[in-house]
Amino acid sequence: MLKWLLLVFGMFLWANALLAQSFRGRLMDAQSSQALAYGSVQSFPSGRATLADEQGFFALQIAPGDLRLEVRLLGYVPLQLSLLSADSLHILFMQPQVWQLAEVTVRPENDAWLYPLLANCKAGNRQPLTTRAYYELRSELGGRQLELVEGFYNAQLQGAELRKLQLKAGRLALQPIDRRLFANTETALALGEMPLFGQPKYLPGSPLGLSESRLRRQYQLFEQGSYRLENGDSVVVIRFVPKRQKEAWFEGELGLILSQKALHFIRLRCSGAAIHPFLPLSPGERLSQVKLELSRSMVPSAGGMRLEKLEMHYGVTYANQRGQVYPVNSSALLYCYAPEEPFFIPPIDFGKEDDWSDYLRINAQPYQAAFWENSRETRVEDVQGRNAAFFKDPRSITNVNLFTNQPLLGKGLIERPFTHWDGRRLIFNGITERPLPADPRKREVRVDDFQLEVLLYFDLYPLGDTLHWQTATIFDPYRSYFYLPIGPKEQCFINLYFDLMEIERRKLQEALVASDRRKESLLAIHQQAQINARQMAEAYFRDAMLGNSRKGMESWNEKVKQALGINNLQQFGLLE
Repeated sequence: MLKWLLLVFGMFLWANALLAQSFRGRLMDAQSSQALAYGSVQSFPSGRATLADEQGFFALQIAPGDLRLEVRLLGYVPLQLSLLSADSLHILFMQPQVWQLAEVTVRPENDAWLYPLLANCKAGNRQPLTTRAYYELRSELGGRQLELVEGFYNAQLQGAELRKLQLKAGRLALQPIDRRLFANTETALALGEMPLFGQPKYLPGSPLGLSESRLRRQYQLFEQGSYRLENGDSVVVIRFVPKRQKEAWFEGELGLILSQKALHFIRLRCSGAAIHPFLPLSPGERLSQVKLELSRSMVPSAGGMRLEKLEMHYGVTYANQRGQVYPVNSSALLYCYAPEEPFFIPPIDFGKEDDWSDYLRINAQPYQAAFWENSRETRVEDVQGRNAAFFKDPRSITNVNLFTNQPLLGKGLIERPFTHWDGRRLIFNGITERPLPADPRKREVRVDDFQLEVLLYFDLYPLGDTLHWQTATIFDPYRSYFYLPIGPKEQCFINLYFDLMEIERRKLQEALVASDRRKESLLAIHQQAQINARQMAEAYFRDAMLGNSRKGMESWNEKVKQALGINNLQQFGLLE
């Protein structure tokens, strides 16, 4: 009996040591041995999850107590396996779904029933739903990576449609080639503006949303087979090929759930697309040979189907003004998970955030190193750790330093970046001319001579059992203006205000550290800090009088000197 107990105890210790490790694997097609991209891998009962990269590699940190893995990928039979070993790379072969093909000769009249079926296809669940979402974009030239953009969002869904993305945390990295940067600044924004039903403005057309008569004129439809979902619903697979203007219309395949008339998946392809959302950054540069591949897949949700995965692959041949040609390929992935468990979004008003590019959204928020290095959120985690390695590569220009490098900004990435306080002096160009009234016949409503918007940024995120926070002082260049000539006196006035807001941020940080660290308490402290900052700003603007009050400027300058060790009057040459 004692020997048996020791054996069980030894096995228990071995299992816990094993399951604390990383399970590394690669997903491959069991029939073709081709790598399978972006499959989801989840361990149970902890629910930890990751995504395979575009080459099928993945790495998942197994939680103590997890006993099995589950692997899912659209078009393949779900794979379940016990956790036996985590000390090597596991090749996991997945079996394709068996499609029940009809034993008849396929002729156009055999597929006539597909036209009314597709014309009546629906997007799935129409009830709004909020999920977490992971986004990744990678760009390459000749096998060398040039760009990485990653982000976590709250995704507002309506069935198969993506309605809105709210950034939680983002990071990006670029590596120049021939002293040139290649940047996809608005791909995540573009994904959110691609209606599945109806014809998007900047993409080729698709069969979804067309009337039956127009569908018959534009497309040839073929039934490719069918399969059953785990709940027993039948899905018919339809191939669609445009009859004309192939450069302006997508071809591809889709799966329709017959009982719901809802979409299960769709794959879209167009080579040599005449309609696309890409533009060169500079005049005289050209884009050609645009190849587009888009796909999205849905999963069951309360009351219907919801979007789970949206992929976009595209290749563009770019020619600069000197005739040099660069074939650039990019892959983007948006993966929606954890329905009705959204991220906490910072309670900060950034203005018209819906119109911002991906780069500007990431620039507006401070880099959250602890979140990226320690968070267990679902994302692409390959065995090579390529994303982390590319971000940390000394050749990479990241969002930690990209927006402070003025020569790069001249490339058109961001004309007016948000400025995060770091002790360096801000040079604000402002706006020197008032906007004209909308109607010249009407008397213009007077506006203030200036407005300075500085944000006390505050964010919360859990890491393990601990609630972490991050604060920052951010100058908003889009809602700030100055309708008067700007000289050293005015620049001193602006920088004093920026410094005073940094002092308020440090007070906020001290109050957060001294709190009971409950979410409700932290939010209340930040709200009070914003009130205190507004009161301070009113007093400063009143006393300093746009820098014209010598006494007021000296008084506030002394406060900054004592708190931050910065003498603005001296740095801007205003001392007598």
